[in-house]
Order: sequence, then C-alpha cells, then structure tokens
Amino acid sequence: MLTRRRMLLIFLVAAIASTVAILILKYWGASFAQLGFSLPNFGLQQSSSAPESTRNISSSGAENLGSVGTPAPTVARTNNPLPGNNSDPASGQNSKLFGESLRLLLSSNRITKTDYAMLRINIPCGGSVTTSSVAKQQLAETMAAEKKDVNNSANLAIGSASYQQRLASIDRFNELCKKILNGGMLAGEEYKSVSTSPNVLHWRTIAREASAEKLNLSNLQTKSALETVVTTPMYGALEGILYNKLDYGALRNFYSEDQTASLQSLVVPILLCRLGDDCGPDGFLTLQICRNNGICGNDVEGAIWDHLRSRQFNTEPLREFVDQRFRALSVLDFSILKNQK
Repeated sequence: MLTRRRMLLIFLVAAIASTVAILILKYWGASFAQLGFSLPNFGLQQSSSAPESTRNISSSGAENLGSVGTPAPTVARTNNPLPGNNSDPASGQNSKLFGESLRLLLSSNRITKTDYAMLRINIPCGGSVTTSSVAKQQLAETMAAEKKDVNNSANLAIGSASYQQRLASIDRFNELCKKILNGGMLAGEEYKSVSTSPNVLHWRTIAREASAEKLNLSNLQTKSALETVVTTPMYGALEGILYNKLDYGALRNFYSEDQTASLQSLVVPILLCRLGDDCGPDGFLTLQICRNNGICGNDVEGAIWDHLRSRQFNTEPLREFVDQRFRALSVLDFSILKNQK
C-alpha cells in the first residue's frame, strides 16, 4: 500500500505539468473542459478489456512484456523523428519547431506547431519563468522533500543531480522560455482570439478524439486521430496519451507496484524522445527532467539509463518494454493502449 508521502513523491514529476496547466488555464479564464481535455489521472490499473497481446501471460519470461508483433530490436537512442514527421518541409530540420517563438508557431497552419505552442510552450513556460531567488527557494524546498525519500528503492523517478546542476538547468530553461515567449504568455483577448482560430479548433478536435476516455479503435475517426497525433507528431497531446492510456501492467511482472508507478514518469519522456521530441543537450525535455527529477545529462534517454544503472536497477525488462512500445507506435499499432471499447 502506498503511503501518502511516497505517492506524492512518486507522482511529483508526472503531475507537475498538469498542476501548472490548471493554474494557467484559470488565469486565462478557461478550463480543461472548455479546451476539450481532461487531466491525466495517472491510474495504473490494467484494463481487463485490454487486447490479449498486452495482458500478462505468466509470472515470468520476456513474453510478459506483451507482444506487439515481431520482437522489437534494440533501438539506439536518437533524437530523430519517424520519417516525415515533424521536420520542416523546407529545411528538413526540427529547428523550425524547437526554439521557434510561441506566436510564430501559432501563425503556422501545421498542427504539430499548434500543439507544440499550446501544450509544450505556453503551459510549461508560463508556469516556470521565475526570478532567480524564487527558483532557488523552490528548488531547495523540493530537494529537501525528496531527500526524505531518496533512498527508497521503489522511488526511481528522483535522480542524484546536485543543487547546482538543477539550478543551472532552471536558469537555462527560463532563458529558453523568455526567448520563446517573446511578448509574454497568451492571455486575455489574445488568448481568446487564438483559442477560437481555425488552426486551434482543428487541433483541439483531433486531440480530444485521440484522448477520449474510452478508445474505440474500430472507429475510423478515433484511429485517424491517434495516427495524426503520432505521425505529425503532436508531442503535447501524445504526452498525455502516453501517461493516461499506455498499459504499464506488464512491468508489474518484474517490478513492484511502487517501482512501476515511478517508472511511468521515465518511460514517457524516453518514448517522446525516440519520436523526435526536443531531447538534446539544451532541449526542452532535457532541461525539464534535470530540473524536476534531478536526472541530468546530455540527452534524456542517456541520462535516464545512467541514473537507473547508478541505482543498480535491473533495466533489462524496462528496456524491452520501451523497445516494444516504441516499435508499436512506429507502426501505428495502438493495441498497446488501455481503456478500449
């Protein structure tokens, strides 16, 4: 049974983005219901209606990770997206998405840019740009709380980065946000105008369909929405789907309930990075996971594996789980998602 304090620490990082989102959307005078989204519940109960391929088969063996077709090869960590995903048609580079200003992104008719602007920039940056003194105080309080539970073998989401390392990542993240938010975060009449624009309405419709509480994969509209989220890709919407819908039940054959819960906040960024999200040395996710989790490095996936090895954690079942789920997403196999009709 999870204690209240342990649950708080395990889900701290996974919940922080949603908490910030609530505050910002209240500031905007909007609600998640108005946007067409619901907050991640981070529930880890395995759906009894999940496809047979993703159910636990027995108490041991690699097959417990769930088959998604042919066994997945070991996938080298990379920041490259699937072919044709988010690379700009003119340059073929992600630079036209990552580091681009909020308002320039919103002026585009590309749904990947709309999604990145609304969920990846305006929410995290709007809740993160703080003065140096406030950042120092908040980090000190966070690390003091983490220290009480950092030796708990089940809490795998907290790394060992120093106060100075994490503070440096906060400073770099704030500078990146200030550059991207040139002109400030969306608010008032500007937000109202943006939220009713054709691009945002189109994005909202797709994201809402792909993140429905019960997924009906036999419905062409639902399947098309999921395919759009993955292949575009819509990183903000995809993050919510991976937290809420990816079936983590197979990991319980190898790890405790507490460990499985904490691994969720590490699996999601690895999958996002493999699908091309901003995970380089000064990437958005790299700075976030260093700041929030104390897991720091030159890239997200490398930092996470290094962190788990330093904890003498058996990563093999986790690697197999991640490889198989990445392979499934790569071929648009959504049987790995739970809560299906």
